[in-house]
Amino acid sequence: MHDLIAAPFGDRHLILRRGSSRAIRVGSARFADLADAVSARLPVPAWLTDAARRAWERHRRAAAQVPDA
Repeated sequence: MHDLIAAPFGDRHLILRRGSSRAIRVGSARFADLADAVSARLPVPAWLTDAARRAWERHRRAAAQVPDA
């Protein structure tokens, strides 16, 4: 099973992560870049690695640091 799902959504393109309410919105060119990489069985583009880290890692660390009441 894949960790991320890329899909067109209306006039946007979204990168989603299962179990998360957060998403990364990308333009048509980035979406096409990702589709080409997947078709060619290449590693994910560096821009997606960076965006995913910013979107989900930072959020996960912040949630882990919230003290109990």
